[in-house]
Amino acid sequence: MTTELQRVSISTGVDAQTTVRIERDFEATPDVVWQALVDPAVLRLWAPHTAEHTLDMTGPVTLTMLADGNGDDQPVDVQVLVAKPPHLLKYTWGPDVLRWEVTADVTSEGLEVLLGDVNPGGGEDADSGCVLVLRHTLGDPAMVSAVAAGWQLCFDVLETVLAGHPEAPRRGANALQYGWRELNERYADELGVKPSVVFPPE
Repeated sequence: MTTELQRVSISTGVDAQTTVRIERDFEATPDVVWQALVDPAVLRLWAPHTAEHTLDMTGPVTLTMLADGNGDDQPVDVQVLVAKPPHLLKYTWGPDVLRWEVTADVTSEGLEVLLGDVNPGGGEDADSGCVLVLRHTLGDPAMVSAVAAGWQLCFDVLETVLAGHPEAPRRGANALQYGWRELNERYADELGVKPSVVFPPE
């Protein structure tokens, strides 16, 4: 398990919804990371879900939440709201909304200087890696620490997928084997919220 917490913050929008912002550096180009976000075959290697088709165009699509043998897989009907390869993807996810931003510019200024919806440019080291920012807007604000912990475990696996030696997915009940409870507590402390309750107490 990754011991260092990802760069995470929370905010409340004008609609009173809570958004968890998670930032992670990856040693891969934006094109490669984009494929990991939209290609069903790659998604199932690291994400909590896969999709019925590639998430590279707007419109309805069914995601399948993967249980990995711990119960039944669950279909979720979602709507892709924005798809601007390889830099911006936004879709609903049940009551939540996920916005993914991929940029080759590894400076914080590059992430915030918007060209359209996201800055597609890169700095001098644009070919050496990229930054992935996920803005996960929650239908249930009590899920802040759970979302932060869950995506950290997923991104740990994504890192191995991008490196060409994928480890086993860490999703659903299997996440408990990889320190999800500890991460849930640590993110709650880091963000000043109550720990999310997802799994039954030990």
